[in-house]
Amino acid sequence: MLSLLWGAVAVYIIWAAASARRARSERKVGRVDIEVVDSTAQGHLVSVGMVRRWISESGISTVGTAVDAVDLAGIERLIARNGFVDRAVAYVSYDGTLHIAISQRKPLVRLLTDGLNAYATAEGVVFAAPRASSLYVPVVTGSYRPPFPASYSGDVREWIDERKREIDGRIAELEREKYPFYSRELQNDRDLAALRRMRIKRRWWKMESSSDFDARVEELREKKAGLRRLYRYRARVI
Repeated sequence: MLSLLWGAVAVYIIWAAASARRARSERKVGRVDIEVVDSTAQGHLVSVGMVRRWISESGISTVGTAVDAVDLAGIERLIARNGFVDRAVAYVSYDGTLHIAISQRKPLVRLLTDGLNAYATAEGVVFAAPRASSLYVPVVTGSYRPPFPASYSGDVREWIDERKREIDGRIAELEREKYPFYSRELQNDRDLAALRRMRIKRRWWKMESSSDFDARVEELREKKAGLRRLYRYRARVI
């Protein structure tokens, strides 16, 4: 008896889900409701008209489209790709209204320097200033050059960390390429130092004559001259 009851519950759930999907596929979007949820006294970077224009120019179907066919994720990506948008949420309510809630970023300063015209937030995000935008925030001008290109939009820390990783990788690559040359250069310097320390002493215990000692001195002088030429040649090659 209990198994029959659970079976009936499962059948009902499947039927209800199928009915909901069928009703959703038959229902169409009747209107679009756009809301900028955090407009402040500083001004607006995002307007309802701008969002409607973005959607219209993108070709994403909204009004008159089946509810389950609306590209909600595409709408969110379309809006969020604008740097001054912090977050975008799109959903369709049961009555067929497409709701779009947008949260705009809150600029801390405006950068007008070195070809840059952008806003920066307290979180370290920069984005290009929208055309005809003017918010009541401090403006940075002068010869200051930010540590990112004028075309960059996004988290500054991420950009700097990525550049540092690239630089570290290049340094490691150069070190791997340079190390064999460095080793040879170091060895050549050691050989030169050893050459300078080469000395001979008179063999008093062997009763060495002055002529024999002078001959050995001349032999060492010629040897050192030859080695010196060799080591200098190595240094030039390295």
